[in-house]
Parts: sequence; C-alpha cells; structure tokens
Amino acid sequence: MKEFKGVYTALIAPFHSGKLDLKSMEQLVRFQVKEGIHRFVVNGTTGESPTIKDEEVKQVFQLVKKLTPTDGKVLVGTGLNSTAKTIEETKKAEQLGADAALVVVPYYNKPPQRGLVAHFTAVADAAKIPIVLYNVASRTIASMDIETIFRLSQHRNILGIKEASGNIDLARAIRSKCGENFLLLSGDDGTYDDFM
Repeated sequence: MKEFKGVYTALIAPFHSGKLDLKSMEQLVRFQVKEGIHRFVVNGTTGESPTIKDEEVKQVFQLVKKLTPTDGKVLVGTGLNSTAKTIEETKKAEQLGADAALVVVPYYNKPPQRGLVAHFTAVADAAKIPIVLYNVASRTIASMDIETIFRLSQHRNILGIKEASGNIDLARAIRSKCGENFLLLSGDDGTYDDFM
C-alpha cells in the first residue's frame, strides 16, 4: 500500500474541435511531473469517463504512462453502473498496464449497501490489479456507509478508497475502522485540508 501513497492528479482529457488533444495532454502531464506529481488518474470523472471512447482512453493512458516516472502510478477509472461492464473495463485497464483501477459507486441505480458490497466484491474478485473504491455521492446519488467500506476493506484486492463525499467524520471513521494500511485518498477539494 505504501507505494500507492501520495498526491494524484485526476487528469482532464483535453479536446479540440471534437478530437482528443494529445499535445495539450502531454504539456499538462510534463508540467505535473516537473512540479513533483508522479501519480495520475486517467479516465476519472474529470477525464470525461462517461463519454470518452475506448480508443481515446487507451491513447491517454499510453501517453501518461510513458511520461510518468518509474516510481509513479497510473490509475484508470473503470467504474460504471453495470457490474459486468465494470469488470470488462477493469480487464481492459489491466491489459493496458494500469497500476490499479478506480471504481466509482454505481451511479443512477441507487444500490443498497448490500448491493454495493456485491458489486465491488465481484469486481475485486475478477481483477488482477488492485481496486480503489470511489465514493462520490454528489455524482452517484448513493454513498457507501462505514460498515460497507470496512467490509470491503477486508478484501485482499481492495487497496483503499477515494473519499469525495466531503464528510470529514466519514473520513475519520474510515481511518479509525479500516486502519493505516487502507489507502485513504481525498477527492473533495473543499475539505482537503481538514481531510489531511
């Protein structure tokens, strides 16, 4: 888990005239690396994950991976509101060479907590790369509670969570209940200071 600690930039996927702008992407990543960022998220919400095409994800990933220093990590967002499709996307990320998959709470469906456990467990069981949970209720409507997070933290292939609810009490509860070995990443700019 220690090798995954650090600051991650959730990268945008720049477009120009409807086409992926890899030149701007390269400039952005080179700037980030120069400023000391060696960890990136590709195909997250910021990277247009609901609308970007598979080939574009592949192009962005390959460019970012090439520019990331050897001590860096590249996570790929693979989460969708379908468990089967999330598993497919996670396997694609594995084939690309992702270091881990960022898997968001299934949006739109509003699953109950037991449904979240079943979803994330199925993805983690099927994956060969580690899974990072992504809790962002402002975008998904549903939110994981502490018992769900704790239960999932016991899975051998679930590395941690990107907690973006803005609820500092939940972040504290995750650290307390899941322990120091469970990766806890802040995904909410407004509460980042308090979170840290």
